[in-house]
Amino acid sequence: MEVIIFTIPGEPVAQGRPRFTTVNGHARAYDAPKSAEFKNLVSMMAASKMQGLPPSEKPFEVYIYVTRSIPASWSKKKKKQALEGTVAPTSRPDIDNYIKAVLDGLNGIVFKDDGQVVYVCASKGYGDTPGTTVALTERK
Repeated sequence: MEVIIFTIPGEPVAQGRPRFTTVNGHARAYDAPKSAEFKNLVSMMAASKMQGLPPSEKPFEVYIYVTRSIPASWSKKKKKQALEGTVAPTSRPDIDNYIKAVLDGLNGIVFKDDGQVVYVCASKGYGDTPGTTVALTERK
């Protein structure tokens, strides 16, 4: 398998807290709607790159770059610093929640289970065009 690279356009979505409901007296957990929609986008993008191949059982390396939009309320100076990378998005959501959302979306599409991921490199930054870029490859 070659390197698979794709970008999910739009504001990145981190894995949200699970929601709970009761069905026939039993508690049931489910994803927040935004998280579920984002995972579906990841799955669709990955499936198109897989071109009908079955999920691999090999170990994987995953690289994730989250690009958040710059707040409109910021000054021109601060916006420039954000684009240069001297101002970083240190606020929530945490990077591990972005990672979780992406890996969940890849489950059963690229690999059978996200337990096969043996290496993750992720970063978040600001940019003019928000999105989440994912690159992954089977580990040799």
